Amino acid sequence: MKYIRIVMYYTRMCIMREMLFRTNFIIRIITDLSWLLGTLVFLNIVTSHYETIAGWETDSLYILFGTHYIVNYLFTAFLLINGLNLGMNINSGELDQILLKPLPAGFSVSFKTVDLSGIVQVLIGIGIVWWGCKKTACTITILSFVVYLIQIICGVLIVYGMFFSLMYTAFWFKKTQGLESIHYSTYDFRSFPAEIYPLKIRFVFTLIIPLTLVANPAAKTLIFGTTIIEVTSSIATAFVWIGISSIILLRGLQRYRGSGG
Repeated sequence: MKYIRIVMYYTRMCIMREMLFRTNFIIRIITDLSWLLGTLVFLNIVTSHYETIAGWETDSLYILFGTHYIVNYLFTAFLLINGLNLGMNINSGELDQILLKPLPAGFSVSFKTVDLSGIVQVLIGIGIVWWGCKKTACTITILSFVVYLIQIICGVLIVYGMFFSLMYTAFWFKKTQGLESIHYSTYDFRSFPAEIYPLKIRFVFTLIIPLTLVANPAAKTLIFGTTIIEVTSSIATAFVWIGISSIILLRGLQRYRGSGG
């Protein structure tokens, strides 16, 4: 509860900041909505020409896309900007002030800033999932809903682990500009059904770079029902990547020598 209160405090502060720069906030919302509109048009074209793709009803792609949209913008709202600023904080010495807070280093580094526009997009993602469920007439039980929420959290943690593992290299390399493009380049791979990929590529995207485990398991819970394999894979992969990012952070902090890195 302590950490939730801290995040809520940061959120309130960021809302106040966004209200001072309302024009910038509105522009970001419009930009995201423009991209979203193009994707929804693409999905509409696909669903109007095909009934199934790799075992998925095409209408269920709305659930998968909406689920990934929720995961992506939860990450964007609470974590992304902090990872992007990490290199700058290390080189400027501002990381010293962050680490002085009586909180675990990983939490302090990850939750310093909140992006309000991302929270708005999460609500839109929920609407897309609802629309997809309505089109497919899927049955949602209390169990499947709870499991879905758990898998959403796992998806966010997987993205967090992979992204921050990249950003923590700033402790060794003074400039990490451009590394974020690796994260952005994986976006489309995460939002498609795993079954569309050839077996070898699916193996890589599942066990080595778990892009297909970000949104697929949660979407399948709503579409096909809860399975132990999907739940276990989500939780296990989230723990693995949180562990990897934590190890890299600890090694980086051991190397960090204060102001200027």
